[in-house]
Amino acid sequence: MRNDPPTHWNNPAHTGPKVAFDTFKHSLLLRRVTARDNGIYRCRMDFRTNPTLEYIANLTVVIPPRRLAIYTGRNVEAQSIVGPYKEGDDLQLTCLASGGTPPPKVIWWDGVSSLDEDSEVTSLEQVANTLVIKNLQRSHLYRIITCQASNSNLTDPLFSTISIDMKFPPLWVKLLTNREALSAGRSYTVTCQAAGARPPARITWALGSTILTSHSEETSHEGNVTTSELHWSPTVADAGKVLQCRAESPSITRAPPLVDDWLLDIYCEFSQVTRSYGQ
Repeated sequence: MRNDPPTHWNNPAHTGPKVAFDTFKHSLLLRRVTARDNGIYRCRMDFRTNPTLEYIANLTVVIPPRRLAIYTGRNVEAQSIVGPYKEGDDLQLTCLASGGTPPPKVIWWDGVSSLDEDSEVTSLEQVANTLVIKNLQRSHLYRIITCQASNSNLTDPLFSTISIDMKFPPLWVKLLTNREALSAGRSYTVTCQAAGARPPARITWALGSTILTSHSEETSHEGNVTTSELHWSPTVADAGKVLQCRAESPSITRAPPLVDDWLLDIYCEFSQVTRSYGQ
């Protein structure tokens, strides 16, 4: 073998402290590797009498994606919560990963279950995955969905998580009374309750074609049960009329109101006694 000192490195684009050659291990050290360092590296050994030997190594530099963002169907970047959506709506979310070499794989997750793994490269710098959930149900409220972007086991994946907010019409409305006959001129408190609405249902009262306003309303701590108390004194003329409790969601215009009716039976007497119904 020749005694001439070895030429350790020959590449004008990589000089200075970035490159070092270990003469004891016969190894090349590249510091602060970047995408520019991708390529084929050749090691050549020249001998005085023997044939020259050459070894080839292909270096691939993995660059993780730099940003991950979720967009709604209206192309608005989502934060931690999307919605509110109505029951029966379709949900469309696009997860967009920027950067990364090789291009990352973008996956939607619901807990430990994958929802959609069909990512697509939209440009040299971006990979997207569009998730569509049709016919949202009440069970989707507060559902946490995660988007993940990863291009190698050598780097940590990026995650972006959102929660689904929804609004619902009431599930039921009910007059809490035994529907006994009433005495004209007496004062009564009649209670109506509605449940399952989000935001809380609005309750209105009607006697025949007349809207009654002498009622109070409260909402449960959880917000999904609304209780309304009507304070009212029937008259003889109210006999045969229908007392109606109506529950609706003002924010959901396409949902018809729920109604509970009471056909009144009124007796006439002279004493004035206060009784409460539905307490």
